Formats: sequence, structure tokens, C-alpha cells
Amino acid sequence: MNTFFDAIPIGRENAVSAASLARLWRCDQRTVRRIVAQLRTIDDGSGLVMLSSSGTYPGYWRSCD
Repeated sequence: MNTFFDAIPIGRENAVSAASLARLWRCDQRTVRRIVAQLRTIDDGSGLVMLSSSGTYPGYWRSCD
């Protein structure tokens, strides 16, 4: 799971789209959503949380605030 987790950037301005993750992870976007859902349940000790948006910065990112 670390490989997946590390692919999600830190900071809203660095958000990565589901399509980009699908290409990177060689899967479809539905699988990306499933993986992200699993990642959101993992506490890696970093204090970061997984966030997503379809607004100004569409995609997924990690943040501590």
C-alpha cells in the first residue's frame, strides 16, 4: 500500500486526478476509488489525511490541515 500512498501528493495545489492515478497504477478509475477508500483507513503515522475534490483543485491529495 505504500506505493499507492506515496503516489498521492501533499498539498491541494498538487492534487492528482483519478485518471492520472489509473495510468500510474495501471487500473481503471473505479479501482482507483477503491484503493483510495482503503488508503483513507490506514494510519501511516505521518499525521496526513487523504482528501479529494472535484472543484477548483480536482483530484486527490494529502494534507495535515
